[in-house]
Amino acid sequence: MPPRSYPKLPGEAGAAVRRVRRGYVPIEQLRAAINGTRDLFERSVLKVIYYCGLRASEVGLQPATAFDPIRKTLDIARLKGSSSGTYLLEPWVLQDVLAWIKRRPESEYLFPHPADSTFPLDRFSVFRIWGHATKRAGLELRMRHPHVLKHSLATHMLERGDDILFVQQWLGHKRLESTQVYAELTGKRLQAGQQIIRGLVGELE
Repeated sequence: MPPRSYPKLPGEAGAAVRRVRRGYVPIEQLRAAINGTRDLFERSVLKVIYYCGLRASEVGLQPATAFDPIRKTLDIARLKGSSSGTYLLEPWVLQDVLAWIKRRPESEYLFPHPADSTFPLDRFSVFRIWGHATKRAGLELRMRHPHVLKHSLATHMLERGDDILFVQQWLGHKRLESTQVYAELTGKRLQAGQQIIRGLVGELE
């Protein structure tokens, strides 16, 4: 039976910048890891985590009602005091979410646990899904923690010149300092908005 709680795993010691450096996945390797995942459920989970910058413990808790197929949006509720928001889904992620909705078992959750749809997908299952994806793609062991998806999204957006305030909002950061860690690593000029994320996911198609 899936766990009802999400016990915190011991994290690695070190400064935020060092954690981000350890967790950055180049776009080519990320494309191979996510697009190479043949299971629709698992691929949809990984795309939503990356696109919305979610934690492993957050993706399973999103209710089925959070997705609006007419507006093509996903209302994201975050944990740990992070800001929630509504995300317009680009085709790269939207097509898989729509396909998953047609197959999804009866459940109050958008991504229920595979063993019992009355439970949400738990963080340990996300670890397994991402671990399998990274192993197939040949990624280094240090990149096999699912939180590197959020680190990678932030870095990819800033590398392409996105505005740091937009990135902060997109990632749900309450404090700008959390986002500035990524800006310090990229060192690129910051500008633009939704077009950046649209162009980014276009590269993953």
